Amino acid sequence: AVDTSFTAFRNATYAEASIRASDRIRVTGGLRADYYDFVEDGFRLSPRLGATWQVATSTSLRGSLGRYVQPPSYIWLIGRSEEIRRVFQYHGAEHKSIYAYEAGDPMTVDNVQVYQTMHPRCGTSFLLLVVLLSVLVFTLVGVFEPNAFWLVASRIILIPVIAGLSYEVLKLSDAKPWLHFLARPGIELQRLTTKEPDDGQVEVAIASLLAAIPGDARDEVFDRGPICEVAWGAVQ
Repeated sequence: AVDTSFTAFRNATYAEASIRASDRIRVTGGLRADYYDFVEDGFRLSPRLGATWQVATSTSLRGSLGRYVQPPSYIWLIGRSEEIRRVFQYHGAEHKSIYAYEAGDPMTVDNVQVYQTMHPRCGTSFLLLVVLLSVLVFTLVGVFEPNAFWLVASRIILIPVIAGLSYEVLKLSDAKPWLHFLARPGIELQRLTTKEPDDGQVEVAIASLLAAIPGDARDEVFDRGPICEVAWGAVQ
């Protein structure tokens, strides 16, 4: 079993004052204090000022200005576990091997290790795009104030559309240089879910890639030059 347990303490205190500037606009000011004992310099003060505009009965727009300190995510926290860290290292090794394969490099450990651990077409990036596009699409749906039936039906009907659109956006963001910015949120998220692997983990990633690609593609890899013998030995 993988042990991800640890003990940590955090505390947060928040005070705010709110006034109604008009029938549809409310202005709110606040101050939040956070403390985390499991990070360095864990005390933070966060002043904030925000406004809410009630566009329609079920739709509002909110803007804010200030300092926002989010607690460390669950992914970041479990990444402190040695076992989960190794999982993230294998994730990084997978991306490195794909980079080398797509670049046409000989599949040796040294060639694979030169690449970064974040990949623009990672499944993590895809899931993040689905979430972001869902927020956008369903916010627009809410502007029309549909009844309860259409609120539920819109989720069922549009989720496959959003997933397909996210897939196409992910491919385009990698293929078109002027769209690279669309992949940036997913790349940043992968700073949490990937770590630098050791050579043994890279050997596993190369073996997995060789096992996954068809025979003609594998022959092309051998034509490039030297190949990781340990990885090929595991595939045979």
